[in-house]
Amino acid sequence: GRCLTDTTPGTAPAPGWPERVSLILAIVLFLGVALWTMWRFWRRPGRGQHDLPVLPTPPADLGHALAGPFEGRYLATTIADATAERLVVQGLGASGAALLAVTDAGVYLERAGLPGLFLPAGSMRDARVEQAAVGTTYGYGTLVLVRWSHGRRTLDTAFRAVQPRRHVEIVDAV
Repeated sequence: GRCLTDTTPGTAPAPGWPERVSLILAIVLFLGVALWTMWRFWRRPGRGQHDLPVLPTPPADLGHALAGPFEGRYLATTIADATAERLVVQGLGASGAALLAVTDAGVYLERAGLPGLFLPAGSMRDARVEQAAVGTTYGYGTLVLVRWSHGRRTLDTAFRAVQPRRHVEIVDAV
């Protein structure tokens, strides 16, 4: 009979255990480097944002309502004029369902499952109807950006009302 180690002419011999071990080590090393790189890039967005002061807390009395509440979606808060890079610290990067109200104390966003976001009236710079935020275009008039100052930074907070025609009311109230 034939032995398993015999080779047929024209075929390569099966790799031995040293070749298999080195191949397995190379694959493990490649996967380790790939996972480490993904982890570094996943943590990267928050770098440079930790100097953002603690967000303002809403006053016990939000004052007289000027507009709203409006049902919609909080999209994100970004550094002004850098709308493709969302702030991720202090829960600012998590989008979701929200109610927005404009009062004489400021703008208050009640976010589902997250702490509310309060933009004090004294920190407001402007508000405008836009079509894009956080690197995504939604269509003209489909969101409102509220520009405000916090610490030494100027920020843009993006909100999409369920009824986009009401964005003008938010802008006028701010």
